[in-house]
Amino acid sequence: MEQSIASPAQIIGRVNECMRRLLEAGLTFDDLQKPINDPAMRQRVVDYWRNGGQEPSLLKPITTLLVPALSDFDASIAFGPESKIKIWVLGDNFRAHFLRKKEKAIGEARFQISELNRDSVDALIIEALGGQGKIEAFLAQFAWALEQQPNGEGYDPSQGRYLCADGRVNIAYIFDDEGVQWAVGADWRAGRGWGLGAWSVASPRAWHAGGLLFSQFQDPLAP
Repeated sequence: MEQSIASPAQIIGRVNECMRRLLEAGLTFDDLQKPINDPAMRQRVVDYWRNGGQEPSLLKPITTLLVPALSDFDASIAFGPESKIKIWVLGDNFRAHFLRKKEKAIGEARFQISELNRDSVDALIIEALGGQGKIEAFLAQFAWALEQQPNGEGYDPSQGRYLCADGRVNIAYIFDDEGVQWAVGADWRAGRGWGLGAWSVASPRAWHAGGLLFSQFQDPLAP
């Protein structure tokens, strides 16, 4: 649809009217400054506005992939000195809860890659993906995905590379040996390597929009 071209006087008049009504509704002058200072917030306001006052969905499905059957897994080897993956740093929580993790052989499984549309805490992401106990990955499966782009090769599903390697984070929900669920994140730092960490899913910390979620595929037609 072709946009109408407004005159400067019309633009100023509409902006003034919009600001007057927002201030009458309870918005403060300081509130108006926030989207000016924060580009991410500004984009969220624009998306909300263009979406007719409805918040866009939390996740955007990107693609699916089939992770092949995997043999017995030992994290101390997969992420150790002889790792196939160029590792820059392993966070303290990852070392404490996952570096000694061993997993038995597992069959092939289909996974969903989704993009986070806006900042969010883990609880809301897990709910949007399908719920706790349904969407988690084995550490072996996440390691397999990293091994497809060990030196930070870019996202390219046609080449079997499904994780982002541009500074954004890739997140998988994984249980440790104590049955505690963690958000395991991996991000590529140019010239350094992959950084991996683990964060409590109960943390109030929010993941930033643009990150990718690596989760078990939930068939919408399944009972």
